[in-house]
Amino acid sequence: MKLLEFFKSLIGLILSLLVIIKSKLLKRKIGYYFISNKNNLIDKRSFVYLNQKKLKNSVAIVRSQNFYSSIKLFLNFRNTILINYIINFLEIFNIFLKKKKYIINIIFKYLDLKEIHTIDDYRNIKLISDICKYNNIKLIIYQHGRFSTSLRYQKELSNIKFEKYFVWSLFFKKKLIEFNKDYKKSDIKIQKKFSFSFNKKKYPNNKKKILIIQEDKISFSKIKLIILKLNKKKKFQLFFKFRPNTKFNNQIAEFLKKNNVSIFHKQNIYEIMKKNNFDFLLAFNSTLLLESSYFNILPVLIYDKAPALTDYIKDKVFFTSNIKNLYTNLNKIYKKKTMTAKIKKKLWN
Repeated sequence: MKLLEFFKSLIGLILSLLVIIKSKLLKRKIGYYFISNKNNLIDKRSFVYLNQKKLKNSVAIVRSQNFYSSIKLFLNFRNTILINYIINFLEIFNIFLKKKKYIINIIFKYLDLKEIHTIDDYRNIKLISDICKYNNIKLIIYQHGRFSTSLRYQKELSNIKFEKYFVWSLFFKKKLIEFNKDYKKSDIKIQKKFSFSFNKKKYPNNKKKILIIQEDKISFSKIKLIILKLNKKKKFQLFFKFRPNTKFNNQIAEFLKKNNVSIFHKQNIYEIMKKNNFDFLLAFNSTLLLESSYFNILPVLIYDKAPALTDYIKDKVFFTSNIKNLYTNLNKIYKKKTMTAKIKKKLWN
């Protein structure tokens, strides 16, 4: 397996070096960083700043650990630098962290880019920021998920340098500044998350409609417990949304059907929330806890022992409930349904 990974990294490195030389000769000055995977050659979250026309006339800086999609992407655009395969190759030879950064800096100095556009991918945003700082490249960042100072993996957001940072709303501008009070407010711009207006009035359901969200690192046993608890009372109509990029699990689907839970999988989540008259959205940690308020849906963060996103709890932008008392708490929360409009205004105006 290690030998196979070596050859994958070597091929990725060679292809990337060819692109670097070609881009230098063509004097390409703009780079676009994005994520690629086996389901989406270009991560959909990057479409806010990226399209195929832009990509063909620039340099694609890509994080992709899927070899097949990496090759497919390279064949489609022929201007793809597979940044993670370069890093992987250096790590195979135990290149020390400082030397690894030094080598990557040399590559980008040779490229002589003037701008890099990127989502705030927490795995690589600090590396990209350092590359830009070292090489005097303007870095333009676009928000792709919620900010939270309570999430350890987002701590890199506290020490980056950027020309412009586009965020979803004034609320998120304030959240970004919480990471670093020295960030200039004038460098943080607002580019609204939703390009459409949603003002549809809700009408009462005979049974309260609940949308439950599948999430990474949340065992289905917890979701199963929630479904069984809520189904006992027969006052709710349940819906479950699989993650679109995960393989459809037939065993889970069978349990859901057996318990009268309607299933969504590949459908666009915003279209689902637009078209269905949901009363509640339940999730443990999902960004949808914030986004659902835009669609006039009561967002409820559920937890087993302790809730995540403690800073957002202080901000009072969703409701919370432990699994044990979920039924009772949902009835209490529904009585506060008029608060959804206030949450929506706070988050998205």
